[in-house]
Amino acid sequence: MSPDGKQIACIHFPGKDPRISSTHLGVLNADGKGGFTMFQPSPLEDTTLSWSPDGKGLDYVLNPSGVGNIWRQPLYGGPPVQITHFDRDYLIHFAWSSDGRLACTRGNTTRSAVLVQNFR
Repeated sequence: MSPDGKQIACIHFPGKDPRISSTHLGVLNADGKGGFTMFQPSPLEDTTLSWSPDGKGLDYVLNPSGVGNIWRQPLYGGPPVQITHFDRDYLIHFAWSSDGRLACTRGNTTRSAVLVQNFR
């Protein structure tokens, strides 16, 4: 829900099967009147989606090559803009305070392979 309570943001799957559909950011009016706006390019379906503190954009996370940053899609035109400029770690989740301060969780996933022999 937008900060003014007038719009709803969502991840939209326009295809018949969401498992193979492309993903888009979508915005519609909360009162059900008016159209549905879709934006390109769009984030992955498992991203955190948030309204910008001023309500004029949608913020989401992109984690290319293991480095996560917040990007903002302006509602009234233009390409997405990178908001944060972290140089390491995944950005897992974020939230904006009412006065525009950012809280986020960042980190890495470590995986190891272990060979167990002669297990009884």
